[in-house]
Amino acid sequence: MNVHAQRLLNVARSLKESRAPAKFDMGTYGHSRGTPACALGHYAARTDLQNVLFLSGTGDLMQANKARGGFVRTDYDDSLILSHFGLTDKEVTEIFGCEGCGEATNPEDAAAYIENFVAEKWPDAKKAPDWNALASEPLPASERVSA
Repeated sequence: MNVHAQRLLNVARSLKESRAPAKFDMGTYGHSRGTPACALGHYAARTDLQNVLFLSGTGDLMQANKARGGFVRTDYDDSLILSHFGLTDKEVTEIFGCEGCGEATNPEDAAAYIENFVAEKWPDAKKAPDWNALASEPLPASERVSA
């Protein structure tokens, strides 16, 4: 399975394992205290699944910025997001836009939408990847954050 499919399936996993499903909202990344809201916000909140994005305490989507030696606010259609997930502008809006995931109103529907998207875009992708293998796969140098 390719790394982009795996990352999108990690988004689906983060949605399925949501600790606050009632706060799901595709219109915002997160709520105060860093509680995730949308699909991308759930993924960003799961630093056990990735180390490229995170949610700030105010619910902003943040990405590492090596040039500034810290983190900067970002948006779903940033070039980093496009390359991280291997998506086109149209696809990233379809999944992560404010009406993304087929206008999903709960994390379960959003996860199912993403799983179906992955199955259509990458027919060889499995819906239940080996999570341990994914966690041990190194990030490309361009996505690594130095401490």
